Amino acid sequence: MARRSSADDLIARAQEEIGTRLAELEPLVAEKDRLERALEALEGLAGARTAPAGRGRPAATGGPRRPRGRSTGGRASGGRTLRGPRQRGLLALVEDTPGLTVSAAARTMGISSSQASNLARRLEEEGEIRRTDQGLFAVT
Repeated sequence: MARRSSADDLIARAQEEIGTRLAELEPLVAEKDRLERALEALEGLAGARTAPAGRGRPAATGGPRRPRGRSTGGRASGGRTLRGPRQRGLLALVEDTPGLTVSAAARTMGISSSQASNLARRLEEEGEIRRTDQGLFAVT
């Protein structure tokens, strides 16, 4: 059995630490999104209560804002799906480690193999990666 070099060990540890940290940060990102939506809802309520009767919302002031209205359903403008932190993490791993297997990516990221497989499938559907018998590869 060939012995891994210290550089390989260092890379593996760094990948594991990054994957663990990404998993730790994911709930904070979700909380930030929830808080932003709550703030927008409260701002909408406050604007509706101060608007003159029958006149709608007052004109916006300040910098550019995201238009209010129907939810985008997790899609960016142009119909492109927004990429979450785990998808970004997997894509970064694949870019840094061409040929990475789904199971190795799952271990590095601290998630189940089925979660990593679903992330890889979504990235493949978006044309960001391709799966082969040799592993996952970033599409450039």
